[in-house]
Amino acid sequence: MKLPRNHKRPLLLGLGLLAVVLCLAGAVYARNKIVWVSTRTAKLREGPGAGEAKAVAYVPCGEQLEVLEENEKYYKVLWHDDEAGADFTGWVSKKQVSDERPRGEYQGRSRANLTKLTGSKAGATAGTRGLNEAQKYAKAKNLEEQLKFVTWMETLAPLPEALDSFMEQGSLGPYSEE
Repeated sequence: MKLPRNHKRPLLLGLGLLAVVLCLAGAVYARNKIVWVSTRTAKLREGPGAGEAKAVAYVPCGEQLEVLEENEKYYKVLWHDDEAGADFTGWVSKKQVSDERPRGEYQGRSRANLTKLTGSKAGATAGTRGLNEAQKYAKAKNLEEQLKFVTWMETLAPLPEALDSFMEQGSLGPYSEE
C-alpha cells in the first residue's frame, strides 16, 4: 500500500503543535515558580546584572518572590511588599534566593528590625572582639564615658542598602566572580 505524498504533513503539524504546547507549559511553570530570599537582603534591580542596573527595592531574608522570567544568573521576579503595600518587579541574582524557605534569625522580620542588633547579640559580638579588655583600658585611662558611645555604636548593624553596596564594591557574596 502506497501512502500519499503529503502523509508527513499531519505528523509534522502534530509535532509542531506539541512543541508550542510544551513551550507554553514551560512559561506557565516559570510564572508559578516561587523562590525565597536566602541572604540577609537581596537587591531587586531594573535589569539583570550587577553593573548599571539601578536598584528598585531591597528585599529582606525570607521574603517570597514569584518568578516571571529567568536567564543564566538572574530571575525576573514579582515581590509583594506587605509593609509598603506595594508590588515591585525587578531582577534578582540567583545566588541570593533559594527554592526552599530559609530558616534563620532574620526570616519573617520587618526591615526595621534588621538595622539593630539585640543587646545579647551585641554583647556576644563585643566579647569576641575583646571589649572586656577595652573596658579595663577605658577605666584605667578614665575614658569610661567615651566607651559608652563605642558600646552603643557596636549594637548598630549596617542598613541593607549599605551592606549591599559594600558587597558589590568588594565583589563579595552574590557579586563575587566564581
